[in-house]
Formats: sequence, C-alpha cells, structure tokens
Amino acid sequence: MDDATQPLVESLALLDKSPVNRDERGRLLPGQKSLNPNGRPRKNWTMAELTEQALEEADETGIPFNKLIAIKLRTLALRGDMQAIKEIYDRMDGKAKESLEHSGAVEIYTHRAPIDEI
Repeated sequence: MDDATQPLVESLALLDKSPVNRDERGRLLPGQKSLNPNGRPRKNWTMAELTEQALEEADETGIPFNKLIAIKLRTLALRGDMQAIKEIYDRMDGKAKESLEHSGAVEIYTHRAPIDEI
C-alpha cells in the first residue's frame, strides 16, 4: 500500500468501527447519532437578494435598472397596456382578493377500500 492511499484506508476503517443500525426502510433507529449532525450547509445567497442587487446596479447612463423598469412599465400603462396597468395597481394596492361564494347543499361521499384492495 502506498502513502497516497493510506488516509483513505484509515478513514474507511473508522467508518467500519461505528456500526449504524437501521430499520427495514433504511432509516436510523431511535437513539442513533445523526450521520450529518450539522445538517445541510446554508447557502450564502438567495435569489431575491441576487435579483435586488442586480436591479440596484445602474446602466451606462447612471440610472438604476429598477427605475428603468418602472419607467418602462409606466410608459406601457400610459399607452393603454392593460397588463401594465394591472401590474402597477397590484404593486401599489396589493393583489385584489378573489372571493368565492357557494350556495346550496354540499354532499360528501366517502368510500373506504378494503385492505386487500390497497
């Protein structure tokens, strides 16, 4: 065995010394220590943060992209673009709540399948 493979062999030997008991579905049994005690590492960014940073940057004229988008949206709305108008009102007032009314009786049917059918 050469020196390059020695650490790998030693680490595999350490794994063999700590048996992990699992149930029939492969889950750790109660009382077993987690194989990943620190959990998944947190990412240091979110899509919202990246988008916000990108929109705060300015173009070659010095105007931030978020302001350019707002100007374009305003221009489209003034030209009668209903989607742009709706977007502006949704941003200003919040989206309108959709209400659903129901009248009449409600009947609920249930069927339980026998165990042997499942």
